[in-house]
Amino acid sequence: MNPMKRNNSLILVFSLIFLSACNIYTANDMIDKVGEVKKINTKNLTKIIELTKHLDVKNYTLYSISTSRTTDGYSFQEYTFDGEKNKFNGFVDIERINLNTIWDNLPNKEITDFIFVKNIYISFRFDHVRDEQMKYAKLIYCFKKDIFKKLFPDYNFYEKNQLVEIKANENWMYFYDNNWALTTSSDMFKMTKGACEKILVF
Repeated sequence: MNPMKRNNSLILVFSLIFLSACNIYTANDMIDKVGEVKKINTKNLTKIIELTKHLDVKNYTLYSISTSRTTDGYSFQEYTFDGEKNKFNGFVDIERINLNTIWDNLPNKEITDFIFVKNIYISFRFDHVRDEQMKYAKLIYCFKKDIFKKLFPDYNFYEKNQLVEIKANENWMYFYDNNWALTTSSDMFKMTKGACEKILVF
């Protein structure tokens, strides 16, 4: 290999490693980092939460909305969980969302996509905040904490000011208060619509 090309390749590899390392946080550092973003952007995020409450979507069904930081592209996708096959089925629908409200309020330097279950919870995924397992941070707003917890029965839950000692590959959520939580675990609950209807009764 040409020495110049080899040097350029090494520089690129080290640059990628350096940039990746800059985005990796311990659990406690992540709690502080995401907590600051939440504090600064609560008003704007609340507008998006309110929008999801008024969308014409199905109860107990999970939806994802993905936007772009640099273009006007987006997708609106509906998911249902198949308990027999243990997987999600999804399809895209681009007609049900007021994109201007999202683009005007989403802090897209940090977040470009999120998922929600109408009147149950909404989860904003951070683009550049990851844990040591390289899993992305998700800031979650739940409407009713006790009901929300039932969607994730195998997760460990931590409360504000509690000493957090999260183990590798542990499914966990940290609550800042009665509504806002943080996780790096999957924010897509594995439960069929029928199971949800039984436990998520308001």
